[in-house]
Amino acid sequence: MDPVTHLASGALAAQFSRRWIPRSRALWPFCLIASVLPDIDHFTGLWSGPQAYLLDHRGVTHSVFGALGLSLLLAGAFRACSRDMRLAITIPLGCFLLGVHIFLDLITSYGTQLLAPLSEHRYSLDAVFIIDPFFTLTLLAFVLFARLAKETGIVFAAAGLLWLFAYPMTNLGVREAVQRTADYRAKAAAPSAWAASLPAPLSPVFWKVVEDNGTDYSATTANVLAPEERYPVHTLPKADPALLRRLGLQAPLFSTFAWFARFPYMIEEPAQEGRILRFGDVRFTPVTPVMKALGRGEPQTFRIMAVVDKNGRLIRYTYKGKDFTPTAPARTSAEP
Repeated sequence: MDPVTHLASGALAAQFSRRWIPRSRALWPFCLIASVLPDIDHFTGLWSGPQAYLLDHRGVTHSVFGALGLSLLLAGAFRACSRDMRLAITIPLGCFLLGVHIFLDLITSYGTQLLAPLSEHRYSLDAVFIIDPFFTLTLLAFVLFARLAKETGIVFAAAGLLWLFAYPMTNLGVREAVQRTADYRAKAAAPSAWAASLPAPLSPVFWKVVEDNGTDYSATTANVLAPEERYPVHTLPKADPALLRRLGLQAPLFSTFAWFARFPYMIEEPAQEGRILRFGDVRFTPVTPVMKALGRGEPQTFRIMAVVDKNGRLIRYTYKGKDFTPTAPARTSAEP
């Protein structure tokens, strides 16, 4: 989720916990820091290669093991600064807030490596879009009410913390209904086809439906308020796994992308040197009316442009607006 939503969870926890740590000025800083602390992995790209963000973001610091270690470190640091921050309270509180952070990332389509470093598998519940204004604004409203209510503010804080879990669970129920309809339509078109329902902007009303048709993916929009309405269908050719593996031997970014992408596509164009290959993940391809109206294209973080010669040798590639030349493989995902 976005940083504002994470910080709202920290503010609600601080308002709810003030009964047990009433005099400490460190309570709010502790809760706010804990609510965003796993995102320190954003900085791994400063000393690692171009694949660092895909490989490391939502990795160890977003796992159950990393959360436990971070909570112990944070509680110890605040105990050293304030005697009011008793470890018996701050360690469970830190674990809770770090767990909430992981949960808020788990409910998105981006997912998180929940069991890192033991496993690199990315878990995702596909319940809430990465930015959900309704969800975030309602959490901020609970924060405001808890602040204004003063003595009874703990009630609003508790309600906000409950809503933090209730809303995604409600979305999961809506997604299940959308998924059943998507499965039915996919099987009606081709017995071997399958579909996946992903949250889209303004979910739970709008959802992205991705169908695997064998040689390509098709993506469209489902509207739960108008289930019979049809939206434009975007068709994208599936990426060749063998080609990604060969490119991964020449530049580790392609191996990492093959591990990261759930619905990898490839658009091929002729070039003077040979071919231009554009890779992306249908998860992040804008298809809903909201994204079209905003003119938001696919984030560069999830797109790679490669130029290969007639023999399939990688000449150069572009990622996040930067040009790279092939290098010997460094660090890639251990999973296929």
